[in-house]
Amino acid sequence: MEKRKASQLARYRYAENPMFPQSHVMKMTPEEHIERNMYIRQRIKGTSYEGCSDEAIDAIRFVDMPRGVYIDDGYEYVALNKLDQECANDRRSRARIPQMYAGMRADRFRFDIYEQDTSDMKKTINAFITNFEKFQDRGYGLYLYAKKKGTGKTMLASILLNEVTMRYAVPARFMTIYDYLELTKKSYNEAVDLKSLEMAPVLVIDDIGAQMAKEWVDTVLFKLIDKRYANRLVTIYTSNKRIDELKMDERIIDRIDSQSITIHLPEESIRSRQIQTDHDDFMAQFKED
Repeated sequence: MEKRKASQLARYRYAENPMFPQSHVMKMTPEEHIERNMYIRQRIKGTSYEGCSDEAIDAIRFVDMPRGVYIDDGYEYVALNKLDQECANDRRSRARIPQMYAGMRADRFRFDIYEQDTSDMKKTINAFITNFEKFQDRGYGLYLYAKKKGTGKTMLASILLNEVTMRYAVPARFMTIYDYLELTKKSYNEAVDLKSLEMAPVLVIDDIGAQMAKEWVDTVLFKLIDKRYANRLVTIYTSNKRIDELKMDERIIDRIDSQSITIHLPEESIRSRQIQTDHDDFMAQFKED
């Protein structure tokens, strides 16, 4: 049998991509597997895919097209020479981050607006942003909670999504718990959207714990969270309850707890302060010298 070139092997996935089972998967010998992955590693140096895990490399493929070489990561075809800012911007727009926080980066989150000490919280947030690949390898996400409203949970979660999509070009999604439950009620035609949420590399579930405690709610949430838990996918939760206060199936609570680094935001409503600061900043441009 003629030896297959690494460039030919790279056109196929070594392992099944969860988004498209059996799609373009090829059986390879251990030697071919190593050669394929070494070839891909070499080709993606200097791009946003450089830090991909071995499992991620197994699941992507290189596709030669008339306009150049593209990477098929199971979500979309991305031109190899456009994996930086343009790709990151596109992925961020697909994340469905609330419009008021779209494009907002970490430097916009004012830790100093709180009266309490936020040094530990800031360290954890910075660690997540700058060492995201390590969190991703372990499937670790964050659980942001505060009992008081207006503490900045949703804003912070949105900023974190902006950061990982801009820095690492990682596909991500934002979804409130209410919107997710509404999606599950809709017709079969919405099943693709549910699948994309289940397998999104990074997902924000906003306001978990605010939903009513019902058996069908536990059923659909367990399916979502268990799927993400089993595949070590990063999930960021926001809530007004501690994890042990969530009124839902113990299996769900256990999975959230085991895969989440908890951040307790100061119990201070900063929304009105932030609004005033934003208004002042906006009006400053109209002041006469």
